[in-house]
Amino acid sequence: MVMIGSVTQFDLEKQGSNFGLFGVNVGSQKTEALVTLNARIVNTTTGEILMTVEGTGQGNQNDDQVVIFGIGGGTTTSNEGKLLTSATQKAVEQIITKMKTNQSKLAAVPKVLPNVTAVVADVTGNTVVLNKGKSDGYHAGMKVSIERVGKEIKDPQTGKVIRSVTTPIGLVEINDVDQSSSVGTIISGTGFKVGDIASPQQ
Repeated sequence: MVMIGSVTQFDLEKQGSNFGLFGVNVGSQKTEALVTLNARIVNTTTGEILMTVEGTGQGNQNDDQVVIFGIGGGTTTSNEGKLLTSATQKAVEQIITKMKTNQSKLAAVPKVLPNVTAVVADVTGNTVVLNKGKSDGYHAGMKVSIERVGKEIKDPQTGKVIRSVTTPIGLVEINDVDQSSSVGTIISGTGFKVGDIASPQQ
């Protein structure tokens, strides 16, 4: 799964007002930052959109100015960058909150099994090392059926192996994975050997 985000609103709005009476002029300006973010969680295998959430954030600032017979005083600041940053942070926090609320939906999505079988590269005690890893879709928590090849059927025209007849001999649960290998613990079966086949299971 991967998260894709987009900015659908990133605006600054300014509103001003003035009031004058007997030589006294009072003015004010309000600056408001508005940010809206959209995030989608996508299944990279099927392209299905698993979740869509939107977050909005606002940042406000008020400046006042008083002028008496041409002599003025007040506050005028320019923090537009900070206002937009604050609004963005609020939008992100809203997205995170919504995702946490809906994370049970993601947990219910079945993980796609790799369609590549691995080969046992090492057996030491109760630990088995396979020659496939993250680059082939293997992940921690996945179970693989260890099978012994009993017979290979070859194409009579090309001589290439077109099918292997195997016998299940046990089950291994993967608990550590890098890009090109996986390490698992034997949960059933005995007599595993280097060269045995490991087939991903549900």
